[in-house]
Amino acid sequence: MTVPVFAPLTLEPPSLLLADVVAGYDHGVVLNGVSARLQAGQVVALMGPNGSGKSTLLKVILGLLEPLGGRVEVLGSAPTRLDRRRHQIGYVPQLRDVDRAFPATVFDLAMMGRVGRLGLFRRPGARDREIVARALEQVGLRALADRPFGALSGGQQQRAFMARALAQEPALLVLDEPAAGVDEEHRERTGRLLSDLRAQGVPMLIATHDIEELEPLIFDEHWHLVKGRLSVDVVDVVPNADRHESPAVAHSHRQSVGLLGLDRRSPSGT
Repeated sequence: MTVPVFAPLTLEPPSLLLADVVAGYDHGVVLNGVSARLQAGQVVALMGPNGSGKSTLLKVILGLLEPLGGRVEVLGSAPTRLDRRRHQIGYVPQLRDVDRAFPATVFDLAMMGRVGRLGLFRRPGARDREIVARALEQVGLRALADRPFGALSGGQQQRAFMARALAQEPALLVLDEPAAGVDEEHRERTGRLLSDLRAQGVPMLIATHDIEELEPLIFDEHWHLVKGRLSVDVVDVVPNADRHESPAVAHSHRQSVGLLGLDRRSPSGT
């Protein structure tokens, strides 16, 4: 009798794993016991009032702030151990955190997204320029490639940073309020672009105050941060009959709840 041999099951690790994460500053704890996971291909909205800890959580994920406890894994590794693989995380900051007079052209700013893949001493080649041109096309800035970054409007500057992130060919996108302070036309363009990226399977964590600002983008989960406590709402998505339309949201249900943290803020508002 021949006994069948089954290959071991290999499960893809989550793009982001948070397990009982504690983080804060000298004056106190901001995040206490935060747990969640973002699976490959998922799109998650990170929500919460000002001072809830969203900025602190993004700093932890990006490796800018060492957690006081718990476990953080980004693309299978601790953020501080990604080394050169940091380029796999495409980050789009809020404009309030950016020097809006940055002395570079739109093309040069987007090309900075290639540095992680090239290294410091290798010059970009034809393929790199093609990737940057395509990223600028995606965000609607190809015609402004030679314009100084400081001459752009707020919405255009936000799109330039989006192009930089896309030029990285990221395995994970982290966006901090991508629709904040920009006009309706830019919000709609951003929502359509992110919806296209979702269709391509790019995992995304998007800090936002209003998920409707990014329509037609549909989120798989809503992460709610309040005073260091994280709760996760799973969104049930029902496809429309028309395959060319965005999926319709049926409802959401609460999946898990983190631990209650302390209402302590960083000098930057956490």
